[in-house]
Amino acid sequence: MSEFPSLATEHALTALQDKHSILLTATGALAADWKRRFALSNPSDICQTPDILHWQSWLETLHQKHCETVPLLNMQELLLWQQVIGNDLLTHDTHLQTRNSAETKAAARELATHARQAYAVMQDYRIATDALAWQGEEAEALARWIEAIHVQLQQPGLQQRTLQAHITDEVLAKLAVSPGHRHETLLLDGFETLSPSRTRLLNKLAQAGCRIFTLKHDDLPPAPLSHTTLSHTALSHTALPFTDWSQAEPAVQFTALNDGREEIHFLAHRCQQILHQQPEAFIGIVIDDAFSTETLAEVMNESLMPQAGAALRPDMQAISMQGPPLSRWPMISQALHIMGLNSGQAVAFEDFSMLLFCPWLKDYSGERIARSTLDATLRQQQQHELQLDRLHQFNAARSVPGLLMVIDSIRQFSTLKSKHYPVDQWVQHIQAFLNELGLSQYLLNEDQKPCNHEIMQINALRDALLSLVAADSIESTLDWSSLFSLLQSACSRIRLTPTPLHPNVAVISRQQSAGIHFDYLLLPGMHEQSFPSAAKALTLLPLSLQRKLDIPFTHSHTCYAHARWLWQQWLSSGAFIDLSYARQVENQDVLPSPLLGDITPTAWTSTAISGVLSMPIETFDDAPDVPLLDENIRGGTGILTAQSACPFRAFASYRLKLKPLEQPEPGIDARIKGELIHAALEHIWMQLRTQAALAALSETERSTLITQAVQQAWLRCKAWVQPPSRQLESQRLQSLLEQWLNIELARAPFRVESIESLHSVELPFDPLPFDPISGSHGATARTFPVSYKIDRIDRDEQNRRILIDYKSGQKQSLSHWLGERPKEPQLPFYATASALADDDAVSFAHVQSGEQMGFNGLARENVGISGIKTCDGKRNNPEDWPLVLEQWRQSLQQLAEEFVTGHCTVTPRDAQACNHCGLEAVCRVGETGALNFAASDDANRDSTENQA
Repeated sequence: MSEFPSLATEHALTALQDKHSILLTATGALAADWKRRFALSNPSDICQTPDILHWQSWLETLHQKHCETVPLLNMQELLLWQQVIGNDLLTHDTHLQTRNSAETKAAARELATHARQAYAVMQDYRIATDALAWQGEEAEALARWIEAIHVQLQQPGLQQRTLQAHITDEVLAKLAVSPGHRHETLLLDGFETLSPSRTRLLNKLAQAGCRIFTLKHDDLPPAPLSHTTLSHTALSHTALPFTDWSQAEPAVQFTALNDGREEIHFLAHRCQQILHQQPEAFIGIVIDDAFSTETLAEVMNESLMPQAGAALRPDMQAISMQGPPLSRWPMISQALHIMGLNSGQAVAFEDFSMLLFCPWLKDYSGERIARSTLDATLRQQQQHELQLDRLHQFNAARSVPGLLMVIDSIRQFSTLKSKHYPVDQWVQHIQAFLNELGLSQYLLNEDQKPCNHEIMQINALRDALLSLVAADSIESTLDWSSLFSLLQSACSRIRLTPTPLHPNVAVISRQQSAGIHFDYLLLPGMHEQSFPSAAKALTLLPLSLQRKLDIPFTHSHTCYAHARWLWQQWLSSGAFIDLSYARQVENQDVLPSPLLGDITPTAWTSTAISGVLSMPIETFDDAPDVPLLDENIRGGTGILTAQSACPFRAFASYRLKLKPLEQPEPGIDARIKGELIHAALEHIWMQLRTQAALAALSETERSTLITQAVQQAWLRCKAWVQPPSRQLESQRLQSLLEQWLNIELARAPFRVESIESLHSVELPFDPLPFDPISGSHGATARTFPVSYKIDRIDRDEQNRRILIDYKSGQKQSLSHWLGERPKEPQLPFYATASALADDDAVSFAHVQSGEQMGFNGLARENVGISGIKTCDGKRNNPEDWPLVLEQWRQSLQQLAEEFVTGHCTVTPRDAQACNHCGLEAVCRVGETGALNFAASDDANRDSTENQA
């Protein structure tokens, strides 16, 4: 930037009043900020807007004025690159020559973006195509593609078109032929450096009589060192220039947070504080590419929107930040998903289920209940895949004629996907298809009018479809996969930004933030891995060439130089600066950025801000105790397991009779596999009765017995299983039971006393009298029955009983059975309900392949069974077996009392308790904060168990 004289920033606004002056900025955001500052500085309500343009916009204006060619649109350029790359791959890539055309097109699409970017850099840095020779396969391929692109541009229909990378050269060529140019004053702001191409253009304009100045920010002293004089060692240890604020009012503060989520909450809290004191303050939140914008939007909406307005429309958000891509908005995501379905192929149940609950599909409002019933039926039948064109064969589908019409529309649209059409015809087909699905009817529905954000989505989708028509100038016809890829890309590029409640709070990227004047600047992510950013070489261009030319971000010293310059820009913005960083990033400990020198981070202590951004709300206890009255409670030990995991889970499952939706999966359901093992082992031990009888069998006899047991198990199985899956499962069971019986033979001698014996007990063991009217304990005792089945009870030669429960899952830690709220109360319940004696034992029998196979239980002393631990106080085992039995009784008594009294708060025992609950939509645990508290508790518990 030293080629041109500088002009103080404060004189820029005065200079812009000259109609022959133009301010050129490096980014569009900086151009918008200069316009804002100009408007604020003008005392008049009405003023002429000065010429303030982003560099690229100005360059395109020059090109349009002086050149005859028309630049290709982004999509057209990408298609052109894809075309030449695809042809080249079929010629030169032997690996892709053996693949189908779809894979070749996918590879070409991926390479097109990189090739276009690499060529733009080559043009910007005056790199000739010859420089790619002898630089490796990628560079030579790029050279071939560039040559092919130039050939394509000479074809009829493209002779008057040009690449965007050629705009600067074409403008320069016109200026060289006709140097006459309107004398102007050009002011440059926000440019760290000027590329050779930009420098050449500006020099040409200067020769034509333009006066060119770079704006100088004099708020702070310039950086003392040039990056070219620093060694690589110094790069990582040299602090940024930093004004000594100790002699003035503090203008910079640095805060350390525990993790990324806490850092986002800190940002929200700071915004609350600032807006409470200065509602009109201009606040900038500057983030890097790795920052989680979704979480930031979520937390900001929770913190900065009035609580009474929590149900604001989806087209509203708390602060000004870019919204999600159009492809991720609900209606568009659903529409793209449906377009991608193919009626001739099997569809995963998850994909089909989405169809059932899509509100804008034809006749949804009239068939809503019937479609929900169909969903439940298919889940129960474990239909993990469906053929759309066979849906009418299901009885439950007869009640959804509107849905069947939708399926028929999908089938008809699928027949088009094997053909090639011009893009405009594809667009017409898609629009007609969406209308057949019910989109037009939904938009015109008088009973339930669409929301503003839904109309916004549909209009944006139409714009995306119309934008595809430009592809006709590159490709005369396209197949469906190419067209659909273009549509998905178009929907991913479009961003729908909800209206901000606080437009003066803006989220902006680091690259866009340079030069913008804020009142407050919040800079998160200032840790060693993020600032300066890591070097990232451009694909396809030789790395040695990139580093030789100092192309930005391709070398550590260019990243460091950019960080120094960016820091200087922030300091000169006139803002109060809030730095922050998270001590942990992706489970790794990180340090503050070494470039921040001696700025010491301090810990954050959250404090309440009274009266800020809130409205009066009424509070109430949403989980009062609901005592058990005259209700028919059915359930086994699952009641206690659910009550231990979360009181609300037990209440919802066994009193409200709520059930989570089943999730169809390929293969045989784990529950069915468990039932088969139980039935097979029941048959085996009904025949044998003693270990001695098992030992007396020959290998052939034992194999025959197992085969018979497996056959009997299938006869008792009520679920329908496809023959191939049934055969594979039978083979697995045969091998599994062979291994299990070997474990039974390794035990001390025993006989089987009972098999699959049914029992029932009333809980609590010691009923508490309760008066349901007054809500206090009174004369009426209330209990509930628990029916249970003990898989097997053995008795050994010492007359000890051994209670056994078969399990097909993994072994459990001993800690799961102990404590006030045991995670797995099944064994404790069996031991207590069966009045286990001091000499008896209780154990799971894990019939599972691999190391998990074996017994897993507890006894007072060694009972001669590997896996049954003794209460000897060693290796974290309990010391006193009678005490364990008493503690089990007390913990089960407490859980039963909670269930009877109706204790139903949403208080999960730990984070894992919610993993397979399926009731989160009812309890809304994510909104209570209970899960976050339980997660930290759970991590500590897991650490202790691992050490054990």
